[in-house]
Amino acid sequence: MPFKVSLLWGLPSAKVAYKEVVGLFQKQADEIYYVHIGDEIIEVTGEHPFWLDGKGWTFVKDLKVGDLLVSSDGSKLAIDKIEKESREATVYNFEVEDFNSYFVSNLGIWVHNCEVNGAGKLSPIMIELHTKLDDLAEKHLLPQFREIDPNLKSGYTGSFKTGTVGNPSKPTYGQPINMNKYDIDYFIESDILYEKFGNSLKANPVFRKILSEIPGFEGLKPNKEGFSIKFKPSSN
Repeated sequence: MPFKVSLLWGLPSAKVAYKEVVGLFQKQADEIYYVHIGDEIIEVTGEHPFWLDGKGWTFVKDLKVGDLLVSSDGSKLAIDKIEKESREATVYNFEVEDFNSYFVSNLGIWVHNCEVNGAGKLSPIMIELHTKLDDLAEKHLLPQFREIDPNLKSGYTGSFKTGTVGNPSKPTYGQPINMNKYDIDYFIESDILYEKFGNSLKANPVFRKILSEIPGFEGLKPNKEGFSIKFKPSSN
């Protein structure tokens, strides 16, 4: 049975909402980190990114005592102690509807869903770009379509989502994408919009221009090749 968790869209000052968990995944780990914040202890793997105030997404293995984590109400909470234990453990992650980040523990610490469908670990750069894109789309792209269908779903697929080349026919298959030349395959899922716009790729030069002015998106391919929208019917 689906359940809902409190999630954060984009930056700490942005939208907080309850969203449905649509997938649960597990893997084996050989190291567990214990992050102490006051009386709270969070057990996590070293590759999971936490949002640090003033620094952005940072892997747990790179956290330091005194770093400030961000909670669901925007408050800053200092790390008191970090311990590492070498042991075999089954760890879990999940995929949520629409958002790429969520809150954990009783303190509501902001973390990123860095592994979706077992696709591998995202670099801090890709995690940062995902967060920026989510925030920009929420502000500058999706409102016009929500006027037509308030219940639409959106996201992105392909190499931008995984951070690696996904075409098996390419010699660079499985390697990190070229940040000097890449594209974003964005989708909007809505029966209403699908009927209105069809399923062919649609360029959006206005939003493409907004992206081009944001640090990190300089490597987008030009025009439609760099950012396009594909409308698709609801999967429900």
